[in-house]
Amino acid sequence: MALNKTFISIQLIMEDIMKHDGGNAFRLRHMHKDRLLRAGELAVMRREHLLEGPPESRA
Repeated sequence: MALNKTFISIQLIMEDIMKHDGGNAFRLRHMHKDRLLRAGELAVMRREHLLEGPPESRA
């Protein structure tokens, strides 16, 4: 689960970088990943998803 939360953090940081035109003059936001995970509202990346590839390539 730690790797999943780390990956989500990196995704959010990349999103913020794009919002700030490639800069890094912003504060990191806290999205309460543990609470969202318990509520079932946080996307979970499983190893099978990584091995299968994108959905369109599975057909």
